[in-house]
Amino acid sequence: MPTAELLDAVIQLDGDRLTLSNNRMLRQISLVGGLFATTRLVNRATGREWAAPAGPPRSFLSFAGHAAPADSEVSLAQASLEVVERPVAEQPHVRATMVVKLWGITLGRTYVIYPGCPATACWTEVNGTIEGREEAQACDRRGRRLLPESAAAPPAHRDVHDWLQVRDPHLRVRNTRFTDCTDLNDSYVQEEERDAFDTHVPWLLEGNLLVAESLIDGEGFYLLKESPVLADQPDHPDADFLCDFSKGLIAQTGWGLTPSDVVNAPAVHSWRTVVGVFGPVEGDAQTAVKSYLRNRCREVPGRDWLVTANQWGDRGEGKQLGEAFVRAEIDRCAELGIEAYMLDAGWQVGDISKVSPDGPESPFYGREEFWAVDRAKFPDGLGTLADYAKQRGVQLLFWHNPDPTDQNANHERDAGLLLSLWRDYGARVLKIDGVWNITRLAEMRNRAMLERVIEESGGEVSFQLDITQGVRWGFVGAIPLGVLFVENRYTHWRNYFPYKVHRNLWELSRYLRPQRLQFEFLNNAADRAAFYQPDFPVDDPFRPDRYTLDYIFATVMFANPLASMEPSALTAEQCRQLRPALAAYTAIRDEMFRGEIYPLGEKPSGRSLTAFQSHNATLGTGFVCVYREATSRSDAVIQLHGMPDPSAYQFEKLLGQGTVTAHGDACVFHLPEERSYALFRYSQR
Repeated sequence: MPTAELLDAVIQLDGDRLTLSNNRMLRQISLVGGLFATTRLVNRATGREWAAPAGPPRSFLSFAGHAAPADSEVSLAQASLEVVERPVAEQPHVRATMVVKLWGITLGRTYVIYPGCPATACWTEVNGTIEGREEAQACDRRGRRLLPESAAAPPAHRDVHDWLQVRDPHLRVRNTRFTDCTDLNDSYVQEEERDAFDTHVPWLLEGNLLVAESLIDGEGFYLLKESPVLADQPDHPDADFLCDFSKGLIAQTGWGLTPSDVVNAPAVHSWRTVVGVFGPVEGDAQTAVKSYLRNRCREVPGRDWLVTANQWGDRGEGKQLGEAFVRAEIDRCAELGIEAYMLDAGWQVGDISKVSPDGPESPFYGREEFWAVDRAKFPDGLGTLADYAKQRGVQLLFWHNPDPTDQNANHERDAGLLLSLWRDYGARVLKIDGVWNITRLAEMRNRAMLERVIEESGGEVSFQLDITQGVRWGFVGAIPLGVLFVENRYTHWRNYFPYKVHRNLWELSRYLRPQRLQFEFLNNAADRAAFYQPDFPVDDPFRPDRYTLDYIFATVMFANPLASMEPSALTAEQCRQLRPALAAYTAIRDEMFRGEIYPLGEKPSGRSLTAFQSHNATLGTGFVCVYREATSRSDAVIQLHGMPDPSAYQFEKLLGQGTVTAHGDACVFHLPEERSYALFRYSQR
């Protein structure tokens, strides 16, 4: 029997049956009687069996309106098993690919399982010309598909990519929808709960994460769709998940491609579908999802985990960039302990404000000098500046805007430019902005650009992926490619309030890993607060200058903090507040990020008692930071994750003001002042 094995992760192929297993779960896939049907799904920690087909396995696979044959007697044309021990952008794993012929095309379904992770992932590569395909559709210069009114896309509820048949009359489904385009939105997580009910009318749900929990025993499973948000998916689906309890069916819908995409590229991948299981303990669902997300990427301290300064937050828009200015910025970063400095838009000759993605030719490569270093600002180029930053112990990073012309047709030239920034200046992190993944071809080319840079640099280079505007990857569409630059907020625009940034990070941290998110803190000096007048009252409790700078830094230190400001403009008092907090943080950050991070307490509202916890389940150690917002309440009673008996632990205060005492199965944190915080390290006695 063909077998691939890596530690406890094993894949076995027995005829037309594929079994993936590790010490956490088992999943069996069958072609016999059901095309890619899941015939077993077992939580090996508890023995709970989830897959329960009614009768012989059935196939619900469908694409572009074509359903798999009712008998699904599709033969296996080819199969391969592989151990991937040294991937550049994710963790080691085993994978299997099953190739079948269907609808006149070739489908290559690949399954992946990681050691010790209670999840499997799959995607499908499509080759050929589907019977009755759509005609290849014209696009405008930005890559937007030009659809005639009569050419409506097929309904996504017929485009089922992966599914489970489950029989549990007391199943509760929680659907989580993430919203990006954060320049226009300030609430990134929306959740809805529904209990299983046989309506004979399928529910169509929009979201990236579907968690199903049995009310009988508290165990459950989840489906994660690794894709952009629904509105930005190029196949224009009308849902991400389908629940049809009359059939016991829970499915992921929308492949992320159309028949015309298959015509325009030799091989097109669907989105990834992840199926995972979790146990009955509260918080297990979050831990299970985070376990997969951790394995999906390869994190490198000093590359992915950084405190970065970016001058754009003070609205200079690159106009102030120059040799003397940047040297002063680097000096202040070195003095404060800020690890990296980003040269955002403005380091290059071309003027990004005058770029129109709908122009008749490439705005970036129509004239070669667009990406040349602006010698009026940097007469000696950037080499000496990069050397100076290195001498001061500060990484120099660069901003880049890929060319969207003709569905990113210049992606190879973009990749070459990014590689030159790494080779010439040692830039290990590059900010990617201005992305318009309007079609799947555009998205594939953008992804190929980033993957080429990662591969050719041997994993030395990663990215800050801006999701503030445009049509981009969303929160889970580009997990292995870099850290997400989540939002822009400006005191100049009167839209920066520390509690709102804190709230957004807190909500996302329920299921996403904040280690892969970048959140901002701004210069909150009194002269910046003057911008809030007269729109906000003088005694507004949430105005940024009402907080200390170390407090607003502490609200984002469980992510990658972005000093969205000109550090050289900070006052002596602000530096006094920030310097010790940065020193303490960078000393523990790698240890803190090796744990899983959970939001605790109340959701930040400006008047809450709230917290973050990092817990290392293997070592039984971790960190907890409690925040007292503008509230008269001084005591927070919080039950910590993975700590049933707090009296068995000792706590060491690292930052802030406050105390902690054990109280039953919870901890009582006392913070004596409003707008204060206290960070503790804990370990077993």
